[in-house]
Amino acid sequence: MQVDGEYATGGPGGLLLSAISVVRFKGIIPADKSTPGNYLVTLHWFLNAFGWEYPTASWDQSSGIIYNMNGLTPGGAITLPRDLVAVAQRLKLPATDYACLPTDRQTMTGWCDNAFFAAWAASPLQRVAPMTSARFGTELPLWAYYFAVSALLAVLVQEAMFRWWPDALRCRCPRFMGGWCPCLKEGEEVSAAVCDRIRLWMYGIVAFVYSAAPVSLGLRGLAILQHLDHVGVPDMHAHIGSGFLVLSAATFGAIVLAGACVGVMIPDSDDKAK
Repeated sequence: MQVDGEYATGGPGGLLLSAISVVRFKGIIPADKSTPGNYLVTLHWFLNAFGWEYPTASWDQSSGIIYNMNGLTPGGAITLPRDLVAVAQRLKLPATDYACLPTDRQTMTGWCDNAFFAAWAASPLQRVAPMTSARFGTELPLWAYYFAVSALLAVLVQEAMFRWWPDALRCRCPRFMGGWCPCLKEGEEVSAAVCDRIRLWMYGIVAFVYSAAPVSLGLRGLAILQHLDHVGVPDMHAHIGSGFLVLSAATFGAIVLAGACVGVMIPDSDDKAK
């Protein structure tokens, strides 16, 4: 996920997929260490990763990830503020910058030299439970995306079966489904009209399954935004990434368009079958 950038000249790198991060916000290093705001680091939260970009830093500190996907299972969950402290440690900030927040390896001293972490520690949520970090997992959205990919693969398998093994698509459907049965009926021959009817049903399933994935992930992102808002550190400018919204909408739109094209062809296929 990390881009090398101008490694030969020591210039900055960046996160490869930062344009489609689900949530992004500013933090960690204020331009004026004693005053929160005008932060130099951008944090990016993805489906299964959390990282940062620091364009004005040297290559080795300009970007990185705190956790990433581990095979096909969830590789971690964003945990605030612990993951923010982890970013500070990766950026080699002095321990006194974040000493007022909990980490895995230190005892809180009660104060922070860094205005960002000091503002976080002073938030109502942190004062109520100073040793607690909020965890936001992505297990449900991750499996929703797996189901969506499986549904798309099922469409490809179905097309292959139309061509080479159509009898495998035969099944029985309840009478109320009428002409919308997604299977070949008993005694029904494979025709363009029948294939289009089954395709339309499958595209409907794919659209429904896929929509659950970005919606569940977006809701998780909104929960993170709500938490950041409750913390109340000024000038983080937290928001849902526009790239994520555009990509999700475009993918859903492509599925719906494919289904609509098939739906338009069904009457012509019926006429030809007659």
